Amino acid sequence: MAAPGEAVGVVAAQSIGEPGTQLTMRTYHLAGVAEANIVYGWSRLIELFDAKRVPKNPVMRIYLKKPYCNDENKAKEIASRIIEVRIRDLIEDRVEDFINKKIILKFNKKIIKTYDLTLQDISDIIKKSIKIASVSVEGDSVVVKFERLKDLKKFFAYRAKLFDIKVSGIEGITNAIVIKDSDTQEYYIVTSGSNLKEILKLDVVDHRRTTTNSIHEIAEVLGIEAARNAILQEALQVMETQGVEMDVRHIMLVADLMTVDGEVKGITRYGIVGNKPSVLGRASFEIPMRILTKASLKGEKDLLKGPFENVLINQVVPLGTGLPKLRARIGKSDKGNKEGN
Repeated sequence: MAAPGEAVGVVAAQSIGEPGTQLTMRTYHLAGVAEANIVYGWSRLIELFDAKRVPKNPVMRIYLKKPYCNDENKAKEIASRIIEVRIRDLIEDRVEDFINKKIILKFNKKIIKTYDLTLQDISDIIKKSIKIASVSVEGDSVVVKFERLKDLKKFFAYRAKLFDIKVSGIEGITNAIVIKDSDTQEYYIVTSGSNLKEILKLDVVDHRRTTTNSIHEIAEVLGIEAARNAILQEALQVMETQGVEMDVRHIMLVADLMTVDGEVKGITRYGIVGNKPSVLGRASFEIPMRILTKASLKGEKDLLKGPFENVLINQVVPLGTGLPKLRARIGKSDKGNKEGN
């Protein structure tokens, strides 16, 4: 229970910050996926509370519907389908003719077969992506001609675009592995990279449990309430992995504050601190001269309702014993004397 006027924000900040400074930058590595290093510890807390747009290591945990979650081979097949594959990933060899502006791409048929592709499929994809080129299949190669291009600089630009064409998978998912849950005995997929919107479109995916460590992505796809819950769960997970016990209500207070305006805002001068209605409250955090100058030009007023601004001007802060106000009638009157006042 919190008493009226108790500085719950200070208590929450101390409860998170004090053990937080003792956290290490622990990294959880998933065997088989070199890129899937899930960062825990102090670095992850900074990512969360600063509301970084893109996590340092974006990771998704994709749960599958039955019967896919009970069959390892089916789960692996889905994992291979969602990995982003581009032309450069499938090329075994290439010949580039700069004079005739022609590129011959040789593909490994075994590799493209694993992605359920044929040379004709790849040829059609290139035609749709680069309409200026003439594309044909010759043996085990795909020939791309840029005969209409006269400028060599444009040829190099289209050449770079050619190698970057996506042929299959979901954009942003660079790798994926299948893991068996020891408790439920079901299989789920962990990915390097994140694209929650596209993943949830797949019929085989259990959208109720599938999630990502990108808070902004959750807010855009599932809404602000889901983002608020994600901040809460991610922060608690960081603490649990470090063996730190913490009252969930401290983190709830921070998560509520970060999402109260309907969008995810970090605890920075560009986030919730920069949006404080109090001029002195904003100036007490960082860059005071800039904030005070802008407020003066705009003619802003400060009603001195918060603790920061009252501390700055040496007044009693509206917290604890400083919260109640005492009103007294000064002066005597006949009516007051008769009533014993």
